[in-house]
Amino acid sequence: MCGTADWAWKTFTRGMQPLYMDPYDGTFFNIGGTINNAQYIALRRAMGHTLSYANRMDMQKAVPNMTLCSTTFCLVNTASTTNDEYFVYAPNGGNFTVDLSNTTGGTVSSEWFNATTFAATSAANVTGGNTTTFTPPFSGAAVLYLKQIITDTENPQVTITAPTDGA
Repeated sequence: MCGTADWAWKTFTRGMQPLYMDPYDGTFFNIGGTINNAQYIALRRAMGHTLSYANRMDMQKAVPNMTLCSTTFCLVNTASTTNDEYFVYAPNGGNFTVDLSNTTGGTVSSEWFNATTFAATSAANVTGGNTTTFTPPFSGAAVLYLKQIITDTENPQVTITAPTDGA
């Protein structure tokens, strides 16, 4: 009860499934509430967007990793030599680093998601194989989704499609 959008993103990147008991009508525990509470609307939307990213990722191989990104909120799939994925949450925005040392032999596509306005933006590709500094193109809480692009003939190229705000 009484969660925030920040809680939803942090919970997701730590590999947990956020469960939320919505007090929208205020009848449970007599806490009062309204379905139009801005905090709870943002939380519901954040949970919908975490689901959207979960549906795009290989969640069977994704694990939380507090050391590969300087924000400590990182869900990573580096279980194979291709198709690496990094989902990073930066609660305060600003510059942060992601260690892409395990992701070699290809380009990594990147996508920003503004955790406040719920807008996704494709960004420039980066090269794996080292630690890279990222800066969101907006202020405030940010999500960065990185996915290795496969360029060999046996595997088609992976493209990123920004999620719609269907939350």
